[in-house]
Amino acid sequence: MPAVLLSRLEQQITAFSPTFDRPEIFVPNLIGLLELYSDRTYRAGSEVPSASKMISYRVPMVVMRTLEMEFRQLAIRQPDDALLVADMLWVGNRLELRQLGISLLGFVPLEFSNKVIDRVEKWAPGCSDQFLLEVLLTRSSRQILQEKPALWIEKSRKWLSSRESRLIILGVKSLEPLLFTENFNDLPQIFDSIHSLVKDLRVDVFPEMMHLFEILLQKHPTETVAFLKQVIFENPVSATLRLIRKILPSLPTNVQVSIRETIEKANPSPLSFPIQPSKTKPKSKTVKKWEKH
Repeated sequence: MPAVLLSRLEQQITAFSPTFDRPEIFVPNLIGLLELYSDRTYRAGSEVPSASKMISYRVPMVVMRTLEMEFRQLAIRQPDDALLVADMLWVGNRLELRQLGISLLGFVPLEFSNKVIDRVEKWAPGCSDQFLLEVLLTRSSRQILQEKPALWIEKSRKWLSSRESRLIILGVKSLEPLLFTENFNDLPQIFDSIHSLVKDLRVDVFPEMMHLFEILLQKHPTETVAFLKQVIFENPVSATLRLIRKILPSLPTNVQVSIRETIEKANPSPLSFPIQPSKTKPKSKTVKKWEKH
């Protein structure tokens, strides 16, 4: 891997940027640049593993930052081309290619929001790499979440109302970045979006819903407990009660007692819900990931 001289790197990027409207030329040039700066001395086990399981070029961070700065300008000036380049990058077999494709989605002007969301819907269900999926949902939606959160919620509701597990899971996960969006406090929209699903919880979305509630309880514990009590009174299915049972240890003992009393009032023969020692849980790793993206 050659040393990174910033002025030279910028010249190299500028040399092929004019081909942005021709993805079949632009993308191979980009790959050539990434290969030039890739770390070929890497040996498996010699470094801390990446959060992603995808094969990586392991280029220096300065290379990615410089590319993204140029990509931002290109996406603003040529949004239609940016979407086509993003499509081609997403089918690439390296982590950096997909990351740059996601960045392009996040850079295009807001009037292209529907086209961005269409790509999220197309890409996310087939993405088995959890790190990359979180990056996709966070970076691609950054402008939308800040300026048009109602549009994102509307799409989340559509996914949540689907009969397909892959889309329901996408709908649940798509709500997570909203909870980390500055100035977003419309919790009723979140709770209303998941109300029917929580009341009649499907086993195949249990892990994703569990994780969403971990975030909700960390960010908005009072409102979340009130929502859970409301659901309990609506005679939820057993899977929902199991979800609540798993959540209980993360709550203060007095809140656990309160929820158990709610269950007993709503159902004379509830599942066993022993009061457990309260656990002061540190921030989950995934929560940190959302904050970093």
